[in-house]
Amino acid sequence: MTAKAARVNDDLIEALRGIVGDRLSLAQAVREQHGRDESYHQAFPPDVVVYPVTTKEVSEIVKLCAARDVPIIPFGAGTSLEGHVAALNGGTVWTNQIVYRSIW
Repeated sequence: MTAKAARVNDDLIEALRGIVGDRLSLAQAVREQHGRDESYHQAFPPDVVVYPVTTKEVSEIVKLCAARDVPIIPFGAGTSLEGHVAALNGGTVWTNQIVYRSIW
């Protein structure tokens, strides 16, 4: 038996906006990009993509999603070959791209 993941709803979207402001996307094209890697697997887009810039924001996003049983998937460059970025149950993707630029 597998646990059923909660879906992203408007309340969660607003809470995420409270953390990252306008660094959040619900656009279909952005979601599809973050639900696909370099493998042959079918794309499974997440419900929302967030772009944190600090470790504090990442921590707050993870705590928020965990408290609501919403899946969260970290996304780097999308070069994986295993299909592990696929949001099979929807959820939130946080992309590392801006965090890396902030650190370096």
